[in-house]
Amino acid sequence: MNRYAILFLLSPLLIGSLVYAQNPRPIVTGYIAPFNGKPGTQLDIWGANFSSTLSDNIVFVGGMRAPVNTSSVGSISSRVPFGTRYGPIKVTTLL
Repeated sequence: MNRYAILFLLSPLLIGSLVYAQNPRPIVTGYIAPFNGKPGTQLDIWGANFSSTLSDNIVFVGGMRAPVNTSSVGSISSRVPFGTRYGPIKVTTLL
């Protein structure tokens, strides 16, 4: 097997590594929500590495998925979902 064939076989692995390095995990640095936010209450989240594509951001409040209203790479606006109890706010992206 020559070196070009080896590079061809390894190229998907190398490309996957480069894509992963360019899309780090989202980081939540702060948020504003009422202490006792009822379902439907607006929730503003700040951080880094969010997606500017609305559907690529997934927000969880107390383990329940929350709707995303607006998003940018540094902030997300969401709402407290129905059925949520007290719990942490987590953000993940589909990137």
